[in-house]
Amino acid sequence: MTPTSDRAAGRALVLEPASQRLRIVVREALERVQLQVAWAGRAQPFERALESRPPALVVVDAEAEGAEAAIRAAAGVGSPVLAIVPGADPGAADRVLEWGACEVVRAPFPWRELANRASLLTRSAGGAERSAPARNDELAVITRLAGFSPWSFEPGEQTIRTTEQALSHFGVTRPGPAPLELLLAWADPEDRKALVAALTGGPLRDGSFALDTRLTLPDRTERIVHWQGEVPHGSDQCPRGIVRDVTEERRNASRLRFLGHHDELTGTLSRMAFLQQMERAISLARRHRRCGALMLVYLDGFAALNEEHGDEVGDLVLRDAAERLAQCLRQTDYVSRASATKETGQADPLISRLGGDEFTLLLTDLSQPEDAARVAHRIIEAMRVPLSVGGGSLLIGANIGIAIYPRDAVESDSLLRCADAALSRARQTGRNQHQFFQTTSDPARARRLTLERKIARGFENGDFQLYYQPQVDIETGEILAFEALLRWNDEAWGAVSPAEFVPVAEAAGMIETIGEWNMREATRQMCLWRDAGLQPVRMSLNISPRHFRGDRLLRALNQVLWDTELDPELLEFEITENAFMENQEAAVAIASELKRIGVSVALDDFGTGYSSLSHLRRFPIDCLKIDRSFVADISLDPESAAITAAILSMARALRLRVIAEGVETEKQRQFLKARGCREFQGFLFSPAVAPDDAAKWLRRA
Repeated sequence: MTPTSDRAAGRALVLEPASQRLRIVVREALERVQLQVAWAGRAQPFERALESRPPALVVVDAEAEGAEAAIRAAAGVGSPVLAIVPGADPGAADRVLEWGACEVVRAPFPWRELANRASLLTRSAGGAERSAPARNDELAVITRLAGFSPWSFEPGEQTIRTTEQALSHFGVTRPGPAPLELLLAWADPEDRKALVAALTGGPLRDGSFALDTRLTLPDRTERIVHWQGEVPHGSDQCPRGIVRDVTEERRNASRLRFLGHHDELTGTLSRMAFLQQMERAISLARRHRRCGALMLVYLDGFAALNEEHGDEVGDLVLRDAAERLAQCLRQTDYVSRASATKETGQADPLISRLGGDEFTLLLTDLSQPEDAARVAHRIIEAMRVPLSVGGGSLLIGANIGIAIYPRDAVESDSLLRCADAALSRARQTGRNQHQFFQTTSDPARARRLTLERKIARGFENGDFQLYYQPQVDIETGEILAFEALLRWNDEAWGAVSPAEFVPVAEAAGMIETIGEWNMREATRQMCLWRDAGLQPVRMSLNISPRHFRGDRLLRALNQVLWDTELDPELLEFEITENAFMENQEAAVAIASELKRIGVSVALDDFGTGYSSLSHLRRFPIDCLKIDRSFVADISLDPESAAITAAILSMARALRLRVIAEGVETEKQRQFLKARGCREFQGFLFSPAVAPDDAAKWLRRA
């Protein structure tokens, strides 16, 4: 069979992954898009399989043995390469693309994503085969535009043959073969040693190498040049490869890494990086029984100054304030410092710009809480010094709130809330004041703070459990789905209502973690039912509005689908109407991605928010859930009955499923049934039940 006809036949060559689970997912995905899967790597050498029948697609797990050689070999014969890289390794995608991969999929992933990428690659590569000269001409154009230059090394002469463009990277202006010694005259000594070792056949994997050479030219210009090459073993061929200037690319990457963990304006830690460092510091303090302090610093008068003088002066003040804070945090004050960064080799103080005019500072290993007061005094005095700007001087003040670990709180979110409460007291007493957190005499506030601690401990102790309420066919009583509902039975307080602990978890920033636990626990239960041979039904899960602030939900979902191999069509996420309205753009984007994966989306508590019909048409949803407040009154209140009937009529027009919540009486069921409602849940059929009782319902189905 010729290469052309073989590719047309739709054959995919796969380098066998190390993971059996990944092997199953890859086969499932490729066969779904009509690709014939051929395995290579153990029973059959990859290169032999590739040369005998060039495939329509090559799939390589970047963590498999021989991945780099396989990708380079596949790229050499013109087969498109789809590489699977670990999601936890941020540099993996860049590496496989440098080796020659065309597309990257980050694990874990649902099989549909791999299938879609494979289909796109094979379609784009499925046109008429071009002649070898045409492909070579195209490759030359791409190489030139990408900034690559070919090179070859003459071992006997110790010279490099390459383009004038490449020679200019090294400060060499004379064309022709260049002595290696001249080319590396301005190179970093360690980089020079590494390149010489590579060119002379040092310990190389598969005879290939990729490395950077850092240069400082006579005019003090700094450059980074990237080499890729192969050193043939046992042949008369010379080492050869490509070289390019990656100075800007590396600088941009370094800057992006920096900005990923720092505030761009002040250079202090970003909020996320600070919270991560604080979690580590608290963990160490807990292990070694140490005392620490969290300080919130508010720049009093900054808002008025910024409004009067403009953003440019305001930015100058913020940068100056960050520098003064760093100067105040001396090692003698037991201030914790982050580990040295790879880019600078320096240690960053644990300072973060929390908001426009607020900074957070973390002090650890204090001998006594009062040590934090000495730091606060020094900061206040440093901020009193006027800042000279344009011939004049500006003056701001500082108020500081202090929370002590573990006296005030033992969780990072709770510490922040205590420090914020202390800052509020400091601001009430005037400018340039500091206050420690004091336990409030308000019983409700004291209960909330205690509740925060209990929620965190409850998950550690296994006090939380999911119960499952059936969603049933309104005519037949057949169970169509379960809604997973969180229940908490505290050892001291007994059963705690979700109406009390969910808002506290939301405010404390714990709700995303709780939601992800719900998803893992519910899908674990689905797997147990599946393995017991029970009929699979849809599982409905409640999603917090906080999950719309990033891609955390999608990453957690992909991991769950990867671990459980559940069909995503068995999952439905319930999102409140108000959550959609608060952040429409983000909510629509995430809901659309959920639907792309295969998960259905329900709009919960419908009728209690402020969405209009035009909004509803934009929302990528599959189902409306009528809020129980309307259902409760439909047999008594004409207005509730009219609203419910209107919702059902509108849902039919939009071809949406409808579930009525809180159905408790036969009159309510009959009313809903008469107006076309197909599904309901509520005490009329069953309350939420424990997993074993839910399994009994499924066995009756």
